[in-house]
Amino acid sequence: MKLEQKNIDHFSNEWNYFKNDSLEKKFTDSIFRDYFQIFPFDQIGKNSIGADFGCGTGRFSNYFCANTKHMHIIEPSTAINVAKEKLSIFSNTTFHNKTIKELTIASNILDFGFCLGVLHHTEDVQENLNICVSKLKPGAPFLLYVYYSMKNQKPLYRFVWFLTDLIRKYFISLMPFRVKLILTFFIAFFIYLPFARIAKLFENLISINSWPLSYYRNLPFYLMRNDALDRFGNRIEKRYSKDNIREIMEVSGLQNIKFSLNKPFWCVLGYKKL
Repeated sequence: MKLEQKNIDHFSNEWNYFKNDSLEKKFTDSIFRDYFQIFPFDQIGKNSIGADFGCGTGRFSNYFCANTKHMHIIEPSTAINVAKEKLSIFSNTTFHNKTIKELTIASNILDFGFCLGVLHHTEDVQENLNICVSKLKPGAPFLLYVYYSMKNQKPLYRFVWFLTDLIRKYFISLMPFRVKLILTFFIAFFIYLPFARIAKLFENLISINSWPLSYYRNLPFYLMRNDALDRFGNRIEKRYSKDNIREIMEVSGLQNIKFSLNKPFWCVLGYKKL
């Protein structure tokens, strides 16, 4: 079985287990704002056609369906069934249970698109990004989120991350899903939760920008479990510096590239060349 198919199978299990249905709206709203803080909402409207490339449970598409003409919802795993249920109140959706490479959406028809937390789990990042951008109209915005490399972190931070990546790559990601669930529960409980709550405790006294896992300080343990599984359960994980991201975006035909200065890193916006 190809490595990428194993990743797709993992996401089928992950998003069918963590459907996020019980999360309070304040948390889902907060996460949406974090990812879309640089998105040009003023440039889309009731006549806009958009696409969510790799929707997972459809948690982000949910914010667009009510305010656009049509949304293409793309997800290769069985998590698309969760998205269908979540978005069932909308009639302006087309669901594509396909990989990006398998898409039959016509070129140059989308007014906007986004691909968040997806491409770094694929084998052919540049080719997949090229395909996403090809579906956009000239001048259309595209929001991308990929994992960031640790080059801007201190040596100790990078070393600790290197060790955790070895654990992911050669141990946890190779396990059956039920074992992954148990192992990442303990990671969330003994690592994510303490670091997040310490950051919460001291956020008004010192700068916590470089404190590990400070992003989770106001988020529930459920999301820590979900993200620990997402982080350690996948066979493919690629990371990018700002220069790397700018390069692949420009190669794909995007310009006027803008990076978010806030976590999560890196969220970056580009516009298809005219």
